[in-house]
Amino acid sequence: MKYNNKNGFVLSVIIIIIGLLFVIYFIVSQSWAMSLSRTRYENTLYNAKAYYMARSGMEQIILKLDTMKKYCHEAILNLEKAPVSERNYLFSVFVEDIIIPPHDDYKKNEKLEYSINEFNIFYIDTKNSTLTFEIKVTGKYSGFESSIKRLVSISR
Repeated sequence: MKYNNKNGFVLSVIIIIIGLLFVIYFIVSQSWAMSLSRTRYENTLYNAKAYYMARSGMEQIILKLDTMKKYCHEAILNLEKAPVSERNYLFSVFVEDIIIPPHDDYKKNEKLEYSINEFNIFYIDTKNSTLTFEIKVTGKYSGFESSIKRLVSISR
């Protein structure tokens, strides 16, 4: 068989084209994987921000409970001794002045807020003079939500 220089040239061109296709495939797959990891990172970051918004709402309601316990005993006593039919109204009045952070001034595309979804008396211990509240707070950040539910005890 006679060696033809043209066959070697064609073979080398084919190998170079296949090599270029592998390089292009590698670059495209890396950029796709990096965009997926960036999206996962952003989702994790937004979920964490929503969780911290819920935590800040929980801290706000705990601060209010501690303040009311120290300086306004009558409010806690009224919550405790109210009939069941009036408790929901008193609970809504108790949490309505919790400060919601302003979301319009922060960034235009990122809304942050929290809300108190549940606020109930879980247990009244007359022997130890403690009240246990069941509190559920939801934090929101740019469409992501995170909820925290806690039992908070205060002594009178």
